[in-house]
Amino acid sequence: MKIFENGFKSWLFSYNWMGFIVAAALTTLIATLSYQKSLDWLAPFSAIGLLYIGYISKNKILAIIMGAIGALPLAFVSFYGAMGPITIKGMSIPQTATILIILVLIVGGVIGFVGAFFNSNRQKAIEQQKQDNQKKSNKEKKKEERETSKNIKK
Repeated sequence: MKIFENGFKSWLFSYNWMGFIVAAALTTLIATLSYQKSLDWLAPFSAIGLLYIGYISKNKILAIIMGAIGALPLAFVSFYGAMGPITIKGMSIPQTATILIILVLIVGGVIGFVGAFFNSNRQKAIEQQKQDNQKKSNKEKKKEERETSKNIKK
């Protein structure tokens, strides 16, 4: 499976970078607001941005990579203290920061993969609907042919 169908340079210029930046910023903004304003119900909706990043990716591997990269601003906001203090009892700050980055990359990759999965299911549904429409149109044509042949016999 090729990650870049027409090469890296082609992908670099054809990728929806504006959508990527807006989605990553939206993820970070919603997560930060939900923490700072104590709106716990808002936190799950921060995944919308990462789902979109996965959705616009061409394949699942690229969705995992771009989802992980899109989640990095969330880690940077956490480092600056916008998401509360970063402390784990018995661990130093660099160890905690390393664990935080790894977890953010994993979560971003998983959510990006889910977005790509949604996209692939949608494409399959569109193809299935086209096939069903073609089958229906063939059935309708046959039905019309039968009706005309009955009329001719009379």
